[in-house]
Amino acid sequence: MPQITKWGNSQGVRLEKSKLEKSGFDIEEEVTIEYQDNTIIIRKVKTMPISIYDLFQSYDKVPHKTELIDFGDPVGNEEWK
Repeated sequence: MPQITKWGNSQGVRLEKSKLEKSGFDIEEEVTIEYQDNTIIIRKVKTMPISIYDLFQSYDKVPHKTELIDFGDPVGNEEWK
């Protein structure tokens, strides 16, 4: 049976890998913790999938002009054939 143990200046509960997998949690996954009537409830953080539209929401749509940089001729394995 799991126990509350001291970890440095904190406390923690170790969970069996099989129980963690069965509950659908992953290691290092963000969770929320709620406290209700002597009960601790741990839930996954609900994240919304990011769409391509969200990714480019702040894109200014102005082409950025840059100059080409001449690094010289290909050398060794850099040469394409």
